[in-house]
Amino acid sequence: MVTWFDVLVQSIGFVGIGLNIWAVQFNKHWQIVLLKTLGSLMFVIQYAFLKAYTGMAMDAIGIVRNLLFIFTVKNEKSTIPWIILFSSLTLVLGVISFEGIISLLAIVAKLLSCISYGIKSPRVIRMLNLPSSTCWLIYNALHFSLAGLMNEILVITSIIIAELRLHYKQKNSKMEEIK
Repeated sequence: MVTWFDVLVQSIGFVGIGLNIWAVQFNKHWQIVLLKTLGSLMFVIQYAFLKAYTGMAMDAIGIVRNLLFIFTVKNEKSTIPWIILFSSLTLVLGVISFEGIISLLAIVAKLLSCISYGIKSPRVIRMLNLPSSTCWLIYNALHFSLAGLMNEILVITSIIIAELRLHYKQKNSKMEEIK
């Protein structure tokens, strides 16, 4: 039987979905990372309610990391020290919150996003989010996070749409320059 609490927990994830889908449609680093950060906050809350502690820890790290990356990239500073720090923190918290082999999916996903959000290129962010989202898709399926499953399916679809849309826009722009 589905309770009001089950509906509430899944609803929190659905808010995260909207933010994550919206994020990858932008073509500026700070916009993508800020909206993905807000989406991560929703999933931290949802994972806490689902007792999916590795996912919760990984997204909590991601929130702090993303905010630092926004300012570091904006100020044209190197993100490499932050990538090393947050990758190490991801591994440590991954070990502490380890729930078995399933935890490796969340850890790998967060390591990929740690690298991607530290790179200024929106295209690289999107491309590294594809395997990250695939790991989260499996993790969410195993934790019965319906919103998490839908999120990753929609984020993967949105990344593909964004790449096609932006590639087409770029191609048409170059054709105009030739004329």
